[in-house]
Amino acid sequence: MSSTLSDPLLPLIACGLSPAYAQQVVSCADANYSAILSEPDYYMEEYWGDSLSEEYNYPSDASALRAALVELGFQPALIDKDYMPYIKSLSPASLSHRNSPNYGKMILEGRFRRLKSGQLELLDAASDPETPSTEFDSANPTAPALSSDEAKALYPLHCAIGTTKDPSITQLIRVAYNIDAGSIRKRDDSGLTPVHVAAASWNVHALRVLLALDPSGIAEDLKDAGNRDAMTPLEALRFVMRATRESSETLLGAWDGHSDRELLCEYLVKKAMGLPLGLGEETEEEYLKKRKFGCTCGACTGGWLSRRMKFRLSAQADIQYDMLHMDIYLFKSNLPVTAVELLHVALDYIPPTVRRQIHKTFYIGFYTIFLLAEALALDARAVQFYMGKGGRVEYALDVTMDIAKKESVLGDGSFKETFDRNEAEGEEGEERRNIGLGELVCGPYMDSDEDEDGMDVDDWD
Repeated sequence: MSSTLSDPLLPLIACGLSPAYAQQVVSCADANYSAILSEPDYYMEEYWGDSLSEEYNYPSDASALRAALVELGFQPALIDKDYMPYIKSLSPASLSHRNSPNYGKMILEGRFRRLKSGQLELLDAASDPETPSTEFDSANPTAPALSSDEAKALYPLHCAIGTTKDPSITQLIRVAYNIDAGSIRKRDDSGLTPVHVAAASWNVHALRVLLALDPSGIAEDLKDAGNRDAMTPLEALRFVMRATRESSETLLGAWDGHSDRELLCEYLVKKAMGLPLGLGEETEEEYLKKRKFGCTCGACTGGWLSRRMKFRLSAQADIQYDMLHMDIYLFKSNLPVTAVELLHVALDYIPPTVRRQIHKTFYIGFYTIFLLAEALALDARAVQFYMGKGGRVEYALDVTMDIAKKESVLGDGSFKETFDRNEAEGEEGEERRNIGLGELVCGPYMDSDEDEDGMDVDDWD
C-alpha cells in the first residue's frame, strides 16, 4: 500500500471499522485514489472544470470500493443507492478546507460520511467482531431534528452558549462545571462540543471561561472534527465568518469588516491551539486591527491594503503621472486646450463641466495629485489652482483604482504582462471603500464628440 494512504486508515477506524478491515478497504481502492490524494488541486480542477456534476470521474475506483464494501458486509442495495455518490461530496465547499492540515483525511472522510452518519447499514452478520453494527445508529437514520424545547432539555449548556452572549454566560458555565465537570465537553446530537458552539456563535465570554476551566481538555476539543459537519471549532468559526461576509456583500453591496467578536474568538482559539500569530498581532488589540478586513498574511497596511495591491496602485499612479507629464508640451503660452486635444484617458475621469477648458496650471495640478503625499510639496500652487477650479483628489484616485482593475486579470491582464509578475487579485471594492471612495466611479465621462466606443475623435469642418 502506498505511504500516502496510511493516514486515511484513521477516519475509517473512527467510523467503526477494525484496523484490518480498514486496511482492506483502502488496499482495494484504485490507484486513481492515490493520485487524488497526492495532487488534489489538479484532479479537483479536472473534475469541476468538466462540469461532471452527475458522473463519476473514476468508475474503476468506484467499482473497487463497491467490491470491498460488499466483502466487508455492506448491503449491496444500500451501497448502490446511498454510497456510490461519494465523489460528489468533494464539492467546491469542501475545497475551501484545502489549506487545512487534515485535508487528506477530510477527502476520505467525505466518502464515508454516509456510513458515519448511519445512512448505511452493516449487516448484523458482519464477520469481524471488532466491527459491531451497533456502532451505527441505523435504526432511524432519517429521524427529524430535535425541537427547540427538546434541545434545551437534553443539551442546556450548548443552547445557553449559543444564545447568551453577555458576561452572564460565564457564571452559568461555571455552575454547570461544578455540578458535572464533564458537561463542558459533552457532545450534542450533532457531535458538537460546547467549545464548537462557542466558536461558531462568536461567544467570546463562553470561550474564555471554557479555556480557563479545562485548558488541556478544551485544547483537545479544539482539534476535534468528529461531528456532523466534520469541522473543528476554528473551521466552523471561519465558515461562519466567510458566510457573514458573503451575505453582507451580496445583500448590502458592502462589507464593513469582521466584527470584534469574530476576531477575538479566532484569536483565542488560535492561541489555545498553539497556532502561530503574525508579527505585530500578538495581542488582542493588534490582532483586531490587522485582521479587521480579512488580512491573512499579517502584513497588510491597515489590515486591508496588501503589499501586492499597494505595488499595483503605486505603479499605476506613477504610470499616469508620467504619461500626463509627457504631454505638457501641448500647452502653448497661457491658452487652454480641450481634453480631446490631449487624448489622455485619465482626463475622462474629470467631469466634462470641469475639464471643458484645461489650463496648463490645472493640468499640472491634476497630474501632481497622483503623487498624493508629495503633491503639495512638489507644486502647491498648481494643486491649489486645480482644486480651486473644481478638481478633486477623488478624480486621480478613481483613475488609479479603475485602470488598475481594467489592467488586472479581471480586465485585459496587461499589468501582469508589463511587469511579468504572478499577480493575484485584491478586493478592489474593499480598497475603494477604505481609501474613502464610494462605489460610484467618477468617470470615465464621454463627451458628445466621442464615438460610442469611447474613442476620442476630431471634429473636421
